[in-house]
Amino acid sequence: MRLIISFLLCLSATILMGQESAKSSIALGPPNPKPGVCYLSRDGVGEDKLWKAVLCEWKEYQTLEILSDSMDPRLSNYDKHYINKRVRLLLERKLSLEVESYYSSSASDTTDACLAQARAREVGEYLISQGLERNQLKITVLPVKDSVGLSLRVRAINSLP
Repeated sequence: MRLIISFLLCLSATILMGQESAKSSIALGPPNPKPGVCYLSRDGVGEDKLWKAVLCEWKEYQTLEILSDSMDPRLSNYDKHYINKRVRLLLERKLSLEVESYYSSSASDTTDACLAQARAREVGEYLISQGLERNQLKITVLPVKDSVGLSLRVRAINSLP
C-alpha cells in the first residue's frame, strides 16, 4: 500500500511539473534590438519589460554530466563543483534558469520518472543554495522516446511571471 501511494505521489508530481512547462510566457523582444545580439526579459510586463543582452549560447541547453550513483538523486561534491563551473556566469548575472530532466519513456515502471524528478529538484535546490532566487527557477521533467537513462540540462530563460 505504501509503495502504491509513493508511486501515485511521484506520478502526480511528474505530471504537474510537465504541465508547468507548457505555461511559458511569450516575450516579443526589446524595442530596438541589435542584430546578432540575444536578449532575455527581466522584470516588468508588456512594453515595460526590461531586457538584458546575453551571450546567445546561454539560451541554449547545456548538458549537466551528473555522475552520482545511478539510483541516488543526491549530488556528490564533484557534481556540485561541475554545476558551479557550468552555470556560475548565469548565476552571477541573476538570470532565470530552467533545469530540464528527461528520462527514457520506454521504461516499464516509474522508477526513472521519479529519479529524474528527484535529480532535477536536487539540482534546483543546489542552485538556490548558490544564490538563485526560487522565483527564477523553472524545473521541467519529461519523458523522451530516444533517451537512454537519465539526462539533465540547464539554460537561461526569460524571467518567469
